[in-house]
Amino acid sequence: MLLRTSLRGGARPGGMAVSGPLRAPSLSPHYPAGRLAPRSLCSSVTAVSKRTSRGRGGGGGGEKERKGRAEHPRQEEPMRLGKALSRAGVASRRKSEDIVFQGRVAVNGKIVIKPETKVRFGKDRIELDGVSLLMPTHHVSSASRGSGGGGFTKFHFMINKPKGYMCSSEDSRGKSVLTLFSPWIENYVEKRQRDARRAAESGRGGRGESDEGGEEYLILPPRLFTVGRLDVATTGLLLVTNDGDWAQQVAHPKFGVLKEYIVTTKEKISLDHLERIARGTEVEGSLVVPKRVEGFDYRTGDRQYERKAKVVVGEGKKHEVRELVRAAGLELLALKRTKIGGLAMGPLKIGQFRGLKKRELDLVLGAGERPAKKT
Repeated sequence: MLLRTSLRGGARPGGMAVSGPLRAPSLSPHYPAGRLAPRSLCSSVTAVSKRTSRGRGGGGGGEKERKGRAEHPRQEEPMRLGKALSRAGVASRRKSEDIVFQGRVAVNGKIVIKPETKVRFGKDRIELDGVSLLMPTHHVSSASRGSGGGGFTKFHFMINKPKGYMCSSEDSRGKSVLTLFSPWIENYVEKRQRDARRAAESGRGGRGESDEGGEEYLILPPRLFTVGRLDVATTGLLLVTNDGDWAQQVAHPKFGVLKEYIVTTKEKISLDHLERIARGTEVEGSLVVPKRVEGFDYRTGDRQYERKAKVVVGEGKKHEVRELVRAAGLELLALKRTKIGGLAMGPLKIGQFRGLKKRELDLVLGAGERPAKKT
């Protein structure tokens, strides 16, 4: 249990609560010219038929046919080639543009060196180092309960980040939290291989075609990244996705999505400490004031209740909670994030992750404080 009396207007609280005014790393490598990603990096090359069945009389077709069509996305609005490569899982947007500049990408059989070239999912043939990309499907993934649209599947996960893991896949000095998703990635690629084979078999079965004329496609995993960051020593709730628009709304301070942390300190936390945390401190050249600060009491049943406090922030500054605790004269022993917006971590064990449901995506954004509309 937490005492939730709020401090407003500088008044001294009657209880222990005080009120006061998170680049997208790639899971796919930057391929050397003429080489494909090895299986150990969760990508695969598979042969599928050049043709698939359109059904009898152009109609709906059977279940296998529908599954086959899911591997070939519907036509979407034109987008930049660099963005299309990024969505296909090749690399980050910036690295994808570098790959285009290197002359390694062809569109409809012609080498293209301008990342701004407009392409369409499901219509234009895109090749990397001479191998066609099996572009992401547009259907909703049941694995993540995410949302589709925009020509690719959007995945949204929550994970209980362990201590010692970094929120990056590009720093060899430490372990990346994204490596915890390796089993899921492997299953994803294997499923897409099976779906591609079924699509090919459905096409041959419906049209009576032979296996000749098969074609190689490069199957890439989704380019997952963390939504904001937790430092290597911080544990708790972390969001992972390939949905850049949603990640921007969650992480950028202007959208007002609040993040809740539990701090554990070496010293017992007094009311004065809580008030000093609530007053804020300077972080990265600007004053950071937490949205809410709450102390624990014995009714929580936690033996360390005297050394714990809840701090809610919305600024998104680096190490802001650590700096707030330090400025209050306390030595931080542990920091754990427990909530983002209206989404609480719940009983998820350390290192475990799960897909988010649609209502949970809304819950993350809906519980944040929104900037006031200009009148």
